[in-house]
Parts: sequence; structure tokens; C-alpha cells
Amino acid sequence: MDTDDYKYLRFERIVEQMKQAQGITEQLKAENQMEWVARMNNM
Repeated sequence: MDTDDYKYLRFERIVEQMKQAQGITEQLKAENQMEWVARMNNM
């Protein structure tokens, strides 16, 4: 694994942790896409 792979995996892990902490779920995405987009953009 090179440095870029490591950085990408770390970034993905951080985003998932932030989504979980802020209650941004796939259920929210399915039920209210505009709210999901707004929350994702505010992260």
C-alpha cells in the first residue's frame, strides 16, 4: 500500500465517523435527499 492509498483510506474513515456522529445515514438519504445533501455539504 502506498502513501496515496493510506491517505484515501484514512479520509474515508474520517468521513464515515463524522457522518455517524452527525446522524447522516442512508435512511436520511432515502427519506429526505435535500437534507442529506445539506448536511453532507456542511461537514
